[in-house]
Amino acid sequence: MAIDRAPGVYVISEDEVGIVYKKFGSPLPSNRQIALNGEMGWQVDTLGPGRHFHSPLSYKVVKQKAIQIDKDEIGLVTANDGASLPTGKMFGKVVEECDDFQDGRAFIKNGGQRGRQLGILRNGIYRINTKLFSVEISKITSIYDYEIGLVEAKDGKPLPIGKTFGDAVECNNFEDEKAFINNGGYRGQQLKILTTGKYAINTELFKIKRVELIKIRVNEVGLVEARDGQPLPLGQNFGKVVECGTFQDAEAFIKNGGQQGNQLAIIPPGIHYINTELFKVHNVPLINIRSGEIGLVIAQDGAELPPGQILAKAVDCDNFQNAEAFLNNGGQQGKQRAILTEG
Repeated sequence: MAIDRAPGVYVISEDEVGIVYKKFGSPLPSNRQIALNGEMGWQVDTLGPGRHFHSPLSYKVVKQKAIQIDKDEIGLVTANDGASLPTGKMFGKVVEECDDFQDGRAFIKNGGQRGRQLGILRNGIYRINTKLFSVEISKITSIYDYEIGLVEAKDGKPLPIGKTFGDAVECNNFEDEKAFINNGGYRGQQLKILTTGKYAINTELFKIKRVELIKIRVNEVGLVEARDGQPLPLGQNFGKVVECGTFQDAEAFIKNGGQQGNQLAIIPPGIHYINTELFKVHNVPLINIRSGEIGLVIAQDGAELPPGQILAKAVDCDNFQNAEAFLNNGGQQGKQRAILTEG
């Protein structure tokens, strides 16, 4: 239609957004990049699909494609205007009222903060004022069946002195950034890991490190060293056994009183989903005593030998395969009276 080509008439299609620049008016406040009240400059309100008239003498309208986020992508958002971030904060809070950053006025009026945003864009089409918001499209986080994802948070509460890992908080596997912050998530390395799947995670907030699963072969065991937990009591050399799913539940290890250092419990053959930032695992071969041989055993932990006793008493511990039973049944440090026979 001829009217659509008339000066000042702008037709915005369904896959576009119109961004308006006002040529004349009051100057913007010194702390503002976007005009809220009709000042000169880029306007906060955009033009949606349809026909619009703006005098070319007073306005310039830039048509841009709406932002499309595919199903295997996310959009990372930076706000170029808004309130200043509080001291110590690195990400702007989630503003529910701004309709996924499509309502710039609501974003600013409801306390939206300039800088990198906690909230992300997920699969969909968004009509966003790109003068107010910069959007970087990134791939979602994919964890394959041979690996896990170790997580480090770049924002949150500071870790208490003496703690190395942030406690697990309800945040839908780190996909709900607002919940992570509101539920007291800690900055730094996290106890919780990501297992096989696809995750829409704000990778500006959470750094994901992929590592291979722990594999213990049939002729091996895994010896474990914990990098966090309760300190070992004086004179104790090995961390006690706690219920933690063979070290696959890091949160349970900490909550159940797991101790730092070398562990009594071992990892049996199999594939294990273990946080390797918390637990260092050493694959060692099984002890094999051949025909015609015996195995002499020296215990690195246990009760002290009484004066004058050279060999430690024998205790029920399944041929030294149950370290917890060895200690609980009064096993003693040093050279053992019991020996290992063929097997």
